[in-house]
Amino acid sequence: MWTAAFVTLTGSSVYRRSALSPLVSGRATASPSFHSRWARFGVKSRQRGRQCARATLQCLLEPLGFLNVAAEEAVQNPLVIQRIADYFKTLSIPEPVVEYGHPVMMTIMVAAMGLGGAYLGWAGRLNPDKRAGVKQKQTHATVMGAFTLLAFLGASGGMLSVAMQGFPVGQSAHALSAVLVLVLLSFNGIYAGTGFGAGSKRGREATEAAAQGRRVHAYLGVAIVAALLLHAFLGLQMIIGS
Repeated sequence: MWTAAFVTLTGSSVYRRSALSPLVSGRATASPSFHSRWARFGVKSRQRGRQCARATLQCLLEPLGFLNVAAEEAVQNPLVIQRIADYFKTLSIPEPVVEYGHPVMMTIMVAAMGLGGAYLGWAGRLNPDKRAGVKQKQTHATVMGAFTLLAFLGASGGMLSVAMQGFPVGQSAHALSAVLVLVLLSFNGIYAGTGFGAGSKRGREATEAAAQGRRVHAYLGVAIVAALLLHAFLGLQMIIGS
């Protein structure tokens, strides 16, 4: 009796295991397939996400790229300068004039007016004869005012010369030094023309402020002369290297 019961129990347990084994094995075989499908779905989702992100980023950066290209074209080929240069090309100007006209004229102008005007300014400042010193300062102001105007005209001629020779305008150290010279000349001229920083001061305070301002103006003039010499040196390098 006990033996029959034991056989019955063990037989039923074996039957249950054999009956459940297909289900268990089915889950075991189905599980890798399910996970692989989910993994493939995840990979495709990530790929689509990256594509959407790249497309969105490209759309966002497209206007900036357009502005960058436009800025580069504006620096390399200024429309107004290029049109004027193209017009002058039709006049059949001799090539030596186009290539060497600007440096020759600027050399004469800097030597005669720039250095001469700087000398007059310092001579008037250090002259023990006050009356003669005042006249020298007045001549200095006239010469340097004309020099500043001619410097802007000379810079325009330099840009035309570069554009007519087919080179990009504004991308050389020589051009950057020209901008520096023009900025310093303009600032120093305006600073002197407005009273050397005295402003609305009166009496002794105005006199002291003007004296301090004249000192700043004088040493800034020395810096301008140094910038002019650097500009000339960089221009000479361009001529030798061309």
